[in-house]
Amino acid sequence: MSKIRKNILSINLFQGWMRAFRLDKSGSERTWSSSNRVHSIDEIRSALAEAVSDTGSRGKYASIVLDCDLLRHKAINIPPMNSKDIYIYVKRKVEQFKEFDGEAAFSYSKTPTKDKIHVSINYIPLSFVLELRQACTDVGLFLMLIIPFLRIREQQFRELSIDKNRVVALIVGMYGKVSILIGKNDGTIFSDRGLKADMGKDVDIERVSKEVKRSILYNKQQFGENVTLVKLSEDFNENVFHILENSLDVQINWLPPKPKRFFWNKGSLNISFNDNGNLLLKKYRNEVRIRRSTRATLIILIALWVGSITASTTIEYLLYKEKKLLAVINRESNELRNLKKNELERKRRFDELKIMVKTMEEKLLPPIPGMFLGYLCNEVPDGLILTKTRVLHKNNYSWEIIIEGFSENSSKAMKENLEVLCDKLQNSHFKVHINNDWYGKWQEQIKDGILSDSRMSRFSLRGVIK
Repeated sequence: MSKIRKNILSINLFQGWMRAFRLDKSGSERTWSSSNRVHSIDEIRSALAEAVSDTGSRGKYASIVLDCDLLRHKAINIPPMNSKDIYIYVKRKVEQFKEFDGEAAFSYSKTPTKDKIHVSINYIPLSFVLELRQACTDVGLFLMLIIPFLRIREQQFRELSIDKNRVVALIVGMYGKVSILIGKNDGTIFSDRGLKADMGKDVDIERVSKEVKRSILYNKQQFGENVTLVKLSEDFNENVFHILENSLDVQINWLPPKPKRFFWNKGSLNISFNDNGNLLLKKYRNEVRIRRSTRATLIILIALWVGSITASTTIEYLLYKEKKLLAVINRESNELRNLKKNELERKRRFDELKIMVKTMEEKLLPPIPGMFLGYLCNEVPDGLILTKTRVLHKNNYSWEIIIEGFSENSSKAMKENLEVLCDKLQNSHFKVHINNDWYGKWQEQIKDGILSDSRMSRFSLRGVIK
C-alpha cells in the first residue's frame, strides 16, 4: 500500500454517520466524529463545518468515502472493446440502470479476461455529488475525490491470501448494515448487496444467510463463477459465525481484523484524485485547481502590493531625511549613465571587431601551399627532378596537388624513387592521397617502349591533401 498523503481531509459518510481524518505535515493525526446521523445536505454542511473547525482543515483538499442509499452498484460482462467504447457503453448502461431522474455520476473499473471484460460500475445522482461539492466549498474545503466504499473493498480483496481465480464472498457489518460482497483478489467485484439487519437477532441472521445463498446462486447464474469461500468480518460474534457455517454449503472463516481507527479514511488517502473510481468529474477537479491557484496568486499579489506600499513609504521617508544628498546622487547618476553609455559604445565596437576578425578567419585560407612546398623540397629523392608543382584549393577541407618532373636514371630507379616519394607523402602529416594511375601509366610506357634505361624518363603525380 502506498504512503498516506498528508494535509488532505479525508471524510467518510456511511449511512449518515460522518468521520473526518487529516494527517498534518508533522505526522500528527487530526480527527473528528459526528455524534448524530446527518440526513439532509444542510445537516451534512453543518457537520462538515464542525469537522473543518476541529481538525483545522480550512483551505485544504478533501476526499469523501461514500456509502449511502443513493449509491448503486452493478457488475456486467461485455465483449472486448477499446477504452473509449467501454466508456460510451457503460454510460448507456447507467442510463438504463438508474432509478432516479436527472443525470448520473458514475465510475467503473474493468478486469479483462480471455474472451470478455468484467466491468464493476458505481453510480449516484449527479445532483447529490454537486451538493456535496458545494457543501465542501461553503465550509472552505476543496473537494477532489468522491469514491464509493467498494473502491477500498477492492483493495481488501487484493490483500486476501487466496488463489487469484478463487471467488470469495465477504460479509461485513457497517453502521447497522450488513454488506455482502462477492469478488476475487484481483479487485474484481461481481456484486454488492446491503441489508439492514440486527445481527444480534437469530431471525435477522437467518435472513442474511438466505440472502447470502441467493447472492451465491445469482453469481453462478449471471457470471458463471462459483463462490468457494465466505469470509466474515470481526464485527460479528461467534453465534453469527456458527449459524452461517451450518446454513451455507461453502467454507467459511474470519477476515483478518482491520485497523480500528479511521480505516476507511486512511484508505482513501492512498488513492489518487485521478483514480478511475472517482465519482467527481474531471472538469470539477480542474475548476478546483484553477480556483486554488488563482487564490494563491491573489494572495501573492496582495502581499506584493502591501510590500510595495511599505517600501514606497520607507523610500519617501529616507528621501525626506536625506534631501541634502540628492544633488550628489543626481550627479553620480549622470556619471553612471555616461559611463554606461561609454561602456555600451566600447562593447559595440568590440562586437564589430569580433565580427570582422571572425569574417577574416573564415575567408583566410590556411598556408597549405607554402607549407607543402617547403616539405617537398626536403623530401624529394635525389634521383627525381621536379619541373612543375601545383597546389590547387578545392574546398575548405581539401587541396589538389600536381607534381611533374623527370629522372635521368633508369626507369626502374625512377619507379623506386617515385614509390619512396609517394610513401613519404602518404605517411606525412599532410596525409596525401596519391592517385595510383601513375603506376599503371608508367607500366604502359615501358611496354610501348616510350621509357627505357637509355633515355630521360618523365613522370606526373596527382593527389589530394585532406
